[in-house]
Order: sequence, then C-alpha cells, then structure tokens
Amino acid sequence: MNNYNSILKVLGKNQYSTDQTIIKNYATDWRGEYVGDTDLVIFPDSLQKISEIIKICEKERILIVPQGGNTGLVGGGVPRSKKNEIILNLSKINKIREIDLLGNSVTVEAGCVLEDVKKELYKVDREFPLSMGSKGNCQIGGNIATNAGGLNVIKYGTIRQNILGIEAVLPNGEVYSSLKNIKKNNTGLDLKQLLIGSEGILGIITSAMIQIYPLPKEKIVIWASFKEFKEVLKLYIFLLNKFKDLITSFEFMNKGSIEILEKHELKLDNLKRN
Repeated sequence: MNNYNSILKVLGKNQYSTDQTIIKNYATDWRGEYVGDTDLVIFPDSLQKISEIIKICEKERILIVPQGGNTGLVGGGVPRSKKNEIILNLSKINKIREIDLLGNSVTVEAGCVLEDVKKELYKVDREFPLSMGSKGNCQIGGNIATNAGGLNVIKYGTIRQNILGIEAVLPNGEVYSSLKNIKKNNTGLDLKQLLIGSEGILGIITSAMIQIYPLPKEKIVIWASFKEFKEVLKLYIFLLNKFKDLITSFEFMNKGSIEILEKHELKLDNLKRN
C-alpha cells in the first residue's frame, strides 16, 4: 500500500476505507463487468476537503478516479488494475442547497441521488429535466460528468442544456464556481460547458445549478406495436406534428427486450403467489 497519510489527515474517521472487503464494492461496477483494485477509497464531506486532497494528489502524483453512484455501463467510475489509483467517492456531499421557485432552478451537490432530487421538487410542483432507469442510485455529479440524456431528452434535452452553473475542483485544487442564475450571460469563455461530459478529466464537479420546470398536470402513456421499424418512425413523426413540445419521451423496445420483461415479470408473479 502507498503512503496516503497526508490524505487521511484531511479526512474524518468515517471518510475513508482501506478494508479490501469494503473496497471491493467500489472497485467493481454494478454488473460485475469491470473489476479494478485500489488500496484506498475516500468519502470527503466538503468542498474544502476535496480541494485539499486534490492539491495533495497533484503534489504527490497520486492518480484519482472520481466516482458517483457507479451506475455507468463503461467502467468509468472503476479504477484500473495495478495502477495505484484511489477512488474519490462523492456520496457524502449530497445536500440540496437551494430550490429557487422564482428563477426555476435547483442547486444541488454532486452526491445527491437523482430520485431524491426529483421527489423534493415534486413537493413544490416542479420537474427535474432528467429521468432514467438508474435514478434510484445514480448521482447528479455523475449525470453531469457524463452529460446524461435519459428518457426526457426529447423535451428537455441532455443535462447539458439545463445547466445554469457549476462548481468544481480543478486539477490543481483550485475551486471554480459559476453558481449564478443568470440566463443572459455572454461574458467570456463558458468553462462549465467544458466540464459537462468531461468525466472527471478536467475537474471534479461538486455542485451545480440546474434549470427546473413546472410539473406536468397530466401524463398520458401510449403503447404501440409494429412489425417494421419504419412504422415506429412514422408514429413518432405523427405524434410530433400532433403534440409538438408536449411530448416528454419516446422509447423503443425491441421484441427481445419485451420477452425478457415478460419472462421476469412472470417469475415475479410466481414468487408473490408462493
């Protein structure tokens, strides 16, 4: 194990682990497809601690893998094997700092779980512009770092189109912050747009101000089946012409996906009966 004493001095007792039994859960993706190794996983609980740790890592040439909910499909949040990388997990910076109903924005920290944010906004009749299957585990920082699209991209665009401001720690440990709800801002370079989708290589996103929308008063779901894919496209064009920006999502499931769903739904029903 490398000497990480300078890092551990910054952290509290429950903000790191060197226990390989615990580390294994963080060094492996949720499907078990990507497996790496590390001697240390850290859970800093403040922007200041992250900044200090990044400065130490830059000075001592310690490699870092930023990690959110670790729900990705390409292993981006998993350390490589035998590369002496540490995991910086952002789950402990998880506050909703502000919900601005006048400016229609929410300021959230990177470790906030997507579904938790959506539930809080639901209480004040607002919609967060991102929804996906992993919403119960994925974190906002990871959503931004990967420029997540999700189910509602037709109406709201990817997360990039909804970011008003970002706070991040840069590779030298400096803090960059643009958490201002100014929609008409044409001053200088828009650094936040470089950070969105950068997957941690340009900095670690710690917080963001995100556009929110009035909660739809009514939702209608339409299921349709077709023998040929071109008919699916015809339906999409018809619905788009008919309902325009009222459409929030349009998803395609092939026959194989439906069969898997039916198979496991049947298993679930049998378990409930027994």
